[in-house]
Amino acid sequence: MVKGKRRKQNKEKRRVKILDQIQLLNDQMDNIKKLWKANKQQCIHVLGEFSYRKINWQTQLNKDTNTCLNGSDDQALIYILNEASAEQFVLVPTGERNMIDLLITTLPRQFTDILSPDRLSDHDIVMETLRCTIPRKTRPERTFFQYSKRNYDQMRENTRDFIKDKYLNGHQNTRNVEDNWNMIKEFILDTTKINVPTETSKGKQSIQWINNNIKAMITRKNRTHANYKKTTTA
Repeated sequence: MVKGKRRKQNKEKRRVKILDQIQLLNDQMDNIKKLWKANKQQCIHVLGEFSYRKINWQTQLNKDTNTCLNGSDDQALIYILNEASAEQFVLVPTGERNMIDLLITTLPRQFTDILSPDRLSDHDIVMETLRCTIPRKTRPERTFFQYSKRNYDQMRENTRDFIKDKYLNGHQNTRNVEDNWNMIKEFILDTTKINVPTETSKGKQSIQWINNNIKAMITRKNRTHANYKKTTTA
């Protein structure tokens, strides 16, 4: 009688744990919905162990009785998937005769070759191929000054003329600080544009995870490979 009571208590604890997991999954799905743009398809991939042994994932019915799962924890999981327009792709047993490890996704076209290749234990590994495209970050065109080719002599002459004819023209004491600063700033910008040549860099597309350190290592690898080919062909 004591053993039966313990089994009942353990069963109830497992059910409470499953309900907590269901609620956590539902909360995460809702959070993603709030963050995602309304006009875009949500990108959700969930791969893990789920102890829902009653579901026939091809029919979403009870696999033993072929009846609806209404009122059960299993139906709660199916409801969450339907609300998120998600699908479950693992259709082969991964834990003895049960489909325990599931792959849930809202983008089914991104997954191919879903299988469980190593049937060496009572809990098999699920493998799949994920096809995805990472957007490239486009750098806008940028104009910069080539100060090494500047005409400083002309800039000095322009500065003398500006001070003599415009800045110190007898009205400098009637202007406020802001007006004086604007005059100086506009002159510096104008004479720089005239006397310092510019160059426009082309907009480039870069992969987000390729930084300068990785670029340097790629260059080093290519150089090492080129030296290796020279030594092997010599």
